[in-house]
Amino acid sequence: QQPYIGKATNRCDSADNSTSVLGYSCNGVTQSCQAYLTFRSLPPFNSVSSISSLLAADPSHLSQLNKVSQDATFETNRTVLVPVNCSCSGSHYQFNTSYVIQHGNTYLSIANSTFQGLSTCQALQAQNANLSTGNLIVGTRIRVPLRCACPTKNQADDGVKYLLSYLVTWGQYVAAISSMFGVDTGKTLQANGLSEQNFNIYPFTTLLVPLQNSPSSSQTVEPPPPPSQQSPPTLIAPPPNSSSRKTWVYALVGTLGGLALIAVFGLLIFWFR
Repeated sequence: QQPYIGKATNRCDSADNSTSVLGYSCNGVTQSCQAYLTFRSLPPFNSVSSISSLLAADPSHLSQLNKVSQDATFETNRTVLVPVNCSCSGSHYQFNTSYVIQHGNTYLSIANSTFQGLSTCQALQAQNANLSTGNLIVGTRIRVPLRCACPTKNQADDGVKYLLSYLVTWGQYVAAISSMFGVDTGKTLQANGLSEQNFNIYPFTTLLVPLQNSPSSSQTVEPPPPPSQQSPPTLIAPPPNSSSRKTWVYALVGTLGGLALIAVFGLLIFWFR
């Protein structure tokens, strides 16, 4: 339904939207819809207030969705659900926020480090055409389009009500992310233009997860890795009473040895006589 961005996030000089670097296409049933994003809590953006401010989200809705209070601080690297009102802007879906340029910022660092892949350097450049990459003045406020989308007609006919822009991190794969939200892997692949032959996903990208119900915070807990298939070495226990058996054997050997010596001495005495 939408092309997966893949490794195109690092090609900031490319404006080819065949990989959705500028945003997801407005091909849904509606021009605007309720959508969801994920964001990982990392200082300084690790509380309801700081994440809401960065992503222009409603703090009360964010806290309610994640089942925490509005003054809560999340544990580090927790996956936080963010509700947004996604809408078409030109030919692309997006949810807009803003950001004030800090020292050392580039469009790539803002997209990948600050927003974790919820935007791209190409989209930032397109939305802020008056500011070139080498002219990012500290203190300047720029527009940041966040990646979101609305269900297509095919998805809506299949019962999909929401699309979740899930931030992919290291070591994740489509099947595991789909399983977290109770979604068939094939439907997630289809939603991102992927297939069973082409299913690789990468960090700092978004994967669209088609949902029939709104997501819950309990679904953001990643399952533990599967146990290793290698069996642990088998420990063979010693036979019962092994120590007593050894003692009995040693005593028997000692006794037989003593009898043998007595017999030898007896034969020698008999021979001399």
